[in-house]
Amino acid sequence: MLIEILEEVPEVKERQIDGLAPTFLKKPAIRQEDDGKRLLFECLIKADPLPQVRWSHNGSPVEDNTRHKLSVQKDGQQYFASLEIKNVTVEDAGKYKVTAKNELGESNATITLNFDNKISSFTCLFKEINW
Repeated sequence: MLIEILEEVPEVKERQIDGLAPTFLKKPAIRQEDDGKRLLFECLIKADPLPQVRWSHNGSPVEDNTRHKLSVQKDGQQYFASLEIKNVTVEDAGKYKVTAKNELGESNATITLNFDNKISSFTCLFKEINW
C-alpha cells in the first residue's frame, strides 16, 4: 500500500509598496553667503514615502550642530534638502555626499568643495549614483 501525504504550503506574497524611490530632480549645488563665511549645499529630491536624508564630509557623517544645520522641507512628493555650514574654514574643503533613502530605494550624489587661495572662491564637481 502506498500512501501519499500532501502538505499544503501557504503561498507567500511579497508586500508591494506603492511610491517612488528617491531621485535627484536638482543636483546638489553650493551657494555662498556672507562673503563666503556661510555655505549652503542644496538639492531637490523626489520620493514617496519620505526619504531619510543624510550628509557626509570625506566619509564622516555630518551632524546637526552649531556650525552645521541640516534641513529637509517637503512639498508634495518633492523634498528640498540643504546643509548649511557657518564660519567656513579651509578644513571644510573636500567631498560631500548626500544620501536619500526610503523603503523603495536609495540615491546618492557627491559634490566636491575646493578652495583657492581665497576662502570665498570655490569650485565644485558633481557625481550622482543610483542604486
